[in-house]
Amino acid sequence: LTANTTYEFKVKAKDASGNTSGFSNTVRVTTKEATDTEAPSVPTNLSASNVEETSLSLSWGASTDNVGVTVYDVYQGNVKITSVSSTSYNVTGLTANTTYEFKVKARDAAGNTSGFSNTVSVTTKEGSITDICEGVQTWVSGVSYAIGERVIYRGYVYERTTNGWIKLGKCNASLCEGVDTWVSGVRYKIGDQVIYRGNLWERRATRWILVSSCSEQANKFDLVAPPQRMSTYPNPVRGNILNIVFNPSQGATYSIYNLLGKVVSSGPFKSTVQIDHLQTGTYILKVTSDKTQHVTRFVKE
Repeated sequence: LTANTTYEFKVKAKDASGNTSGFSNTVRVTTKEATDTEAPSVPTNLSASNVEETSLSLSWGASTDNVGVTVYDVYQGNVKITSVSSTSYNVTGLTANTTYEFKVKARDAAGNTSGFSNTVSVTTKEGSITDICEGVQTWVSGVSYAIGERVIYRGYVYERTTNGWIKLGKCNASLCEGVDTWVSGVRYKIGDQVIYRGNLWERRATRWILVSSCSEQANKFDLVAPPQRMSTYPNPVRGNILNIVFNPSQGATYSIYNLLGKVVSSGPFKSTVQIDHLQTGTYILKVTSDKTQHVTRFVKE
C-alpha cells in the first residue's frame, strides 16, 4: 500500500460450486504517514563576502532532500548562531581584526540534518572605532537578537551571548577608558581587556586580539600582543572537557601527567582535550612549542 492513503475493503464467500455470497460490510482505512529518515545533502560552496569590521555576508549552495529542506543551521565555530530558510545570512556583532570560522548544516521537517558544509575562515577588517557605541543600533522591544549582536540600551552597549546580555561599556567614552595596563605575571581570563603599547587588547580563547588604538598618537600598526601565559578553564574541571588557553606554534604537542609522573594523555596540541578517562585529582599539563615547554596545573573534580 501507499503511505498516508485511504483504502476501502469488503469480502465475499464462495463455495466449491462457485456460488458466492453478497458483500460483507465495507471497512475504510487510512495508512500511516511515512517516516522520513533521509537526511538532506550537504550544503556546498560556503563563502563569505562584504567583510567589514563587525559584519560579513555568508552564502552557500542549496541542499536537496527526498521531502524538502526546511532550514539551514549556521554555526560560528562550534556554536549554532541562527537558523534560516534561505541560502544566505548576514552576520553582525563581530569584532574588528578578528578571525572567525563558519559552517552550515541543512535540516528537514523531520529533524534529519546533513553533514557540515565546508568551513570558511574570515578575518574582519581592522577597526578604527574609538567609541564603543559607534554604529550600534538602539535596542528594540520584541526583536529576537542573535548571539553576538550588540545594542544600545540606556546609554550603554550590550552584547547578546549564550548566557544572556553582557554590558560592554558606556557610550561616548573611549574604549580604553577605565582599562588597566597589562601587568606581567597576571593570569588573565577570556574576555579581560588590557592596554599594551598604547593599544587596547582583549583576551580570547587562544590569543590576544587587537580591539582599538587608545589615541591618535598610538601606533595602531604595532601589533605586538601582550605576552601570554598558558592557562586552563574551567579549573577545577567539573565536566569532561579541558580548555587550554594558549596559542602555540605549528606542530606543538601536549602531555598530561598525574602526580606520579605518568603520562595519562598526549598528542598534537588542541584547544580542547577530552578528559573523561581521568580520575578525580590534580594533573600537570605540559605543552611543547618551539622546543620550549609551558607547564600549568589543573584539578579534575
